[in-house]
Amino acid sequence: MCISSHILRSNFINCTSTYTVFDATAGSQGGAIYVEGQCSVMNNNFFEKCIAYQGGAVYVSGGDAEISDSDFVSCYGNYEKLNKEYGSQGGAIYVSGDRAVM
Repeated sequence: MCISSHILRSNFINCTSTYTVFDATAGSQGGAIYVEGQCSVMNNNFFEKCIAYQGGAVYVSGGDAEISDSDFVSCYGNYEKLNKEYGSQGGAIYVSGDRAVM
């Protein structure tokens, strides 16, 4: 059985999820949206300037994801360690699940 979450016609602007070596408990996944273990439907959304280590705007883990008719503007992955920035995974979207449809 799959529990669903639906995110429709929403705006996400200047969303940040950060991880630094000084605060290992800080979130680092999904600058705007973090979904774990669900079926997710995201339709007609707008994401701008969203930042996280994995999935600058959206992070989905352990479930199915359907993302359609959505815009991602200036979203990126960022990892900072000792005030230096490093590459990361999933500039706008990171999916580690069973199935992704985009």
